[in-house]
Amino acid sequence: MSFPKLRKSVLHVVSILIVTTSLSTAQDKSSAGPANETRNPASHLKIDQTAPRVIRARNPEYSPDARAKRIQGTVLLSFTVGIDGRPRDIHVKRSLSPDLDQEAVNCLKTWKFEPATRNGKPFAADIDIEINFKLY
Repeated sequence: MSFPKLRKSVLHVVSILIVTTSLSTAQDKSSAGPANETRNPASHLKIDQTAPRVIRARNPEYSPDARAKRIQGTVLLSFTVGIDGRPRDIHVKRSLSPDLDQEAVNCLKTWKFEPATRNGKPFAADIDIEINFKLY
């Protein structure tokens, strides 16, 4: 296959960028008590946290209409990665076109993540991801 034909056969590139990771931190609530109250001895320890990490992803498909109109750009999705590593509560924060937005959401539903952890235990974390649609 020649280079021009190969180039034309590649319809889009998806790049994934974790834009924002909202990882909540524990707050010490013991400071509001009386002066003779003992503080939690572990309150000075640092919290070890990791962000969710993509372990399986598929590329979204261009719809025939979006391809014909030559629509290109980025869909910004906001969602929660559950402790099971599955995305849920998916919302479009920045739209490109209704059909490409829907394809980005459908595609994200098939992804698998390593969940966020806090002190070695998984927890649900809210993140944003950009999915880029580009025609070649």
